[in-house]
Amino acid sequence: TDAFAPEAPFTLMPPDGANLLRHTPFRRHEAGSVELWPLEPKDEAEPAEPWTAPKGQESAASPKAKLARRIAQYIKREIDRGAAIWDRNEQRPARPGDFLILVRGRTGGLFDGILQALKRENLPVAGADRIQLLESLAVQDLLNLVRFALCPEDDLVVAEILKGPFGGLDDDQLFALAHGRRTSLWQAVLAAKASHVAPVREFLIDAFKRRFQPPFEFLTHALERSQGAEKPGWEKILARFGGPAREPVTALIDRAAAWDADHPPSLQLFLDAIERRGGEVKRELSGPQGEVRVMTVHGAKGLEAPIVILPDTCSSYRADTDGVFLNGDGAPLWAGPKTNDTELSAQLRAVADARALREHRRLLYVALTRAQDRLVVCGSFSGHAKGAGFAETSWYSVCSAAMNRLGDKVEQLVDGDRTLQRFGAPTDLMLPALVPGGELARLPAWIGKPAPAETSRPVLSPSQLVDAHEPPVISPFDDKRAARLRRGNLIHLLFEVLPDIAPKQRRPAAERFLSAQADLSPEQRKEMLDAAFRVLDDPRFAQVFRPGGRAEAPVVGKIGGVTINGRVDRLVITDTEILIVDYKTDRPAPPSVEAVGEAYVAQMAAYRAVLSQLWPNRPIRCLLVWTDGPQLMEIPPSLLDSALKRVRA
Repeated sequence: TDAFAPEAPFTLMPPDGANLLRHTPFRRHEAGSVELWPLEPKDEAEPAEPWTAPKGQESAASPKAKLARRIAQYIKREIDRGAAIWDRNEQRPARPGDFLILVRGRTGGLFDGILQALKRENLPVAGADRIQLLESLAVQDLLNLVRFALCPEDDLVVAEILKGPFGGLDDDQLFALAHGRRTSLWQAVLAAKASHVAPVREFLIDAFKRRFQPPFEFLTHALERSQGAEKPGWEKILARFGGPAREPVTALIDRAAAWDADHPPSLQLFLDAIERRGGEVKRELSGPQGEVRVMTVHGAKGLEAPIVILPDTCSSYRADTDGVFLNGDGAPLWAGPKTNDTELSAQLRAVADARALREHRRLLYVALTRAQDRLVVCGSFSGHAKGAGFAETSWYSVCSAAMNRLGDKVEQLVDGDRTLQRFGAPTDLMLPALVPGGELARLPAWIGKPAPAETSRPVLSPSQLVDAHEPPVISPFDDKRAARLRRGNLIHLLFEVLPDIAPKQRRPAAERFLSAQADLSPEQRKEMLDAAFRVLDDPRFAQVFRPGGRAEAPVVGKIGGVTINGRVDRLVITDTEILIVDYKTDRPAPPSVEAVGEAYVAQMAAYRAVLSQLWPNRPIRCLLVWTDGPQLMEIPPSLLDSALKRVRA
């Protein structure tokens, strides 16, 4: 109330009826406080910097950097000494999630400086509430893998990968690899004999082989597979950049997944889209999550926190600088600089300035009212060395004047070499809660024992049960390979969908579906239709494609000490038998069932063994549909039993 009193600096007329409102506290017995810290001073002579700091960074000796360190140390001290806050009518010690730091903007160095200072004090911090995707080093390291896969001759990209988390080389190792070479850096990596180059070389060879994959598949493979290295990509990134790297990397993966759904699977197009429109990622910091929150006042609208700190208080409001105004008729008027003002442009400029000033004060009101228990107002010296350190229309000016008007109600506190002002009750201190002595005796016995080592084998797919090679796929150099795979996939889809349609309606539905495939000729459509219905209309296998079967049915169970987790293309359960059907779309049909690959037979045997535990007294038949034919084969029980014995062994 004192901050917005009529005698406050640069007061604007309050809205009609504002003086009729009476503000009364509803937490009468839950005392709070407001603290005003002195400005963080400017050094008499700042040390000369031999280089220009990057945008948004501050030197360690700047007032903003010192204020950021002081805020981090203050939060650490308050938590360590058990400073009390109110929670549901009771006091408890403050936790990191109870602190909310509000700034006016993310640029200028203070925002990033506070985040870095909090991390140096080992305080859990939620990070920025908005992230520029391309400004994340972890994201750039992943995009470098894409750039390398597209152009391995780019020496700068290769060098960045070698020095980054995926390569792990130091400066000397990179220099030894790059100095004096007569070829590209990638050729030097391929020819290197040093042992420390081998893991990253194998990793990059794998990335280059996968350059035709969709972006989501390419990036997730790099993050989740080690590919010859000791750790997968996720662990390397987190070890290098820490927890804050998780969110921008996850945002990049989400972008890749969305891209795969709506665009061609091209790494080049995806990279171009990210570089042109990397965009901003907004994070939701709506409530305390056990971490200190740092966000803008605009982003904090509607939020509250027990302890709120306002460090960005010394600058003035942002007046209009472009000189473009709207007159009373709504027409734009460019007035140029203030020195060229006419009577009309001066009036329009005054109206725009008043509007900016009102918004400036409104944001201050929002910031002050975010605090539930305690409010800390502070700032760093700004402006000319001979000035007060804060602008006349700044938030610090308003709060300092309010403290002065309170007079004797304000307590002067000595904190080291400075004096703070506090209005309100002093902070209670609470010792951390101790576990009663009797509680330890009732803890379970296993609480002090190490967890037993894992003895069971991991969950396996049925295709991983034997080491036998799978039957050969259709040659990738076959000129007709793409057409054969397209044919197999379409027939596979017909087998999956048509059984759930009434028999009389299956052929018209299949014709409508194939006619919608614009890349097929009439002869191709007819051949696929005839091939599919040669199987669907065969009376010997009417039970396979009868209505009521389930497509893509999961099968999970145990065989001995191994957990099997797989999915069959079609599962038909009747009162007399169970049919397991698997489609093969990318391999030619063998001449006979005895020539079926051992891996396929073991896979079907595993499915049968798991399902037989649910239906021990019901026959289970296993059938393979080769869409390259198409041809349908039933695997005899003798082959399945032999394969199961090998699996158990």
